[in-house]
Amino acid sequence: WMDAHFYCWLFVFTVLFATLLLTGCGFHLRGTAQLPPQLHTMYLQNSQSQYTPFMRKLYLTLKMSGVKLVDNPTQAPITLDILSETFSTHETSIGGAQTARNYIASYTVSYQLLDAKGKIIYESKNINVQKNIPLSANEVLTNSNKLNQAKTSLYEELVTQMTFQLTSDDIMKALHATKA
Repeated sequence: WMDAHFYCWLFVFTVLFATLLLTGCGFHLRGTAQLPPQLHTMYLQNSQSQYTPFMRKLYLTLKMSGVKLVDNPTQAPITLDILSETFSTHETSIGGAQTARNYIASYTVSYQLLDAKGKIIYESKNINVQKNIPLSANEVLTNSNKLNQAKTSLYEELVTQMTFQLTSDDIMKALHATKA
């Protein structure tokens, strides 16, 4: 039983060592980014709705990245202001009703950063992601589970792109210029 005890400790040591190596090299889970200290406390604002699937995903991702999200813009040095969210689909295939069809699903988000006084410190930026949705001749887009899967995929990609944009040099310069 001594060998089993030894291998158990060896396994634990190996996992801990691997974890230290991964965190030391800058590894992060997908969708999380090392945000600058100025963004560790922020207010998340959406003029359309706080409860869209995109906003829920963004909220959870920011929380997982260590951001403290406050309930009032006066409590935060920075407001991440989501100006608009737009989802659309359009058919790209050519042919009659008997042929397979192809759709492009597109989701666009526009955002800006505001300081504690509501002054724009980073001008409006758009992020657009698209996904191809192939359908057979007998499928209907609005009744297809493929549309919901595409939307979920688009939300995740938008949030990933946004969180990594928040670490960009342009945003870092804007944050340093305002001394936020």
